[in-house]
Amino acid sequence: MDPVANTGATAAIGGGGGVPPGVHIPPPAATVPVPGVGRGPDPGHMVAGPDRIRPEDMTIHRPPDAATIKLSGNDPARGTADSGPGWTRLPDKGTTDPNYNYAYADHGTSRDPYVLGTVKPDAAKLITDPKARYRRDIDTDDILSKTEYDERYVQSYKDWDRFPGNNGAAPDTIVSYTDPTAAISDYGPYVDRLGEPDGRYLSFFVEGTRPASFEERALPIGSLEHDHYQYKLTGTLPKG
Repeated sequence: MDPVANTGATAAIGGGGGVPPGVHIPPPAATVPVPGVGRGPDPGHMVAGPDRIRPEDMTIHRPPDAATIKLSGNDPARGTADSGPGWTRLPDKGTTDPNYNYAYADHGTSRDPYVLGTVKPDAAKLITDPKARYRRDIDTDDILSKTEYDERYVQSYKDWDRFPGNNGAAPDTIVSYTDPTAAISDYGPYVDRLGEPDGRYLSFFVEGTRPASFEERALPIGSLEHDHYQYKLTGTLPKG
């Protein structure tokens, strides 16, 4: 089995609707790469395709046993209890920026993977709103231009990405699991990452059966330059 490095971290980032909640996977929960996934529509078709594709209609990256996954119905991250079977709610890690998602006078300029031609094929398969390359306005749903994206999501310092704070989680949604089987029961066995495999963040599959779309992840556009990795939690802990 191949363990995921630094699995002890919140499992979701960004602040967009539908993003899996901030859930802490107990380290070092063993994982195995998911076989037989990663095939899907040609990425060029995804970029030039219809206005929007419903994430639930994505046929890509679904695990072969998706139809058999049954969740417990518990969603601690979106609940109000302080603890439950195998989990505990954690305090927020700082505050969120109230101006996040709106333009800053002081901003930088991001790399544009679309113009550079550096969008990875697996990342492109997660796109469901291909005409909104640079996101949509949070209030009007209008498509943002590259300049408008940079004003909102790029810092002037070294052109670093701008994040909302609280490690990307909504307030009061960070929970830590001490029992990996409880996490699997609540959110399913599959997690993924759009980025290098040695990073700290993973996302549970939506409803346990499909990866979140790129738009649901609310990631910087530079994330499209990374590969997409999927893993299955085994529910057992390796020695040590």
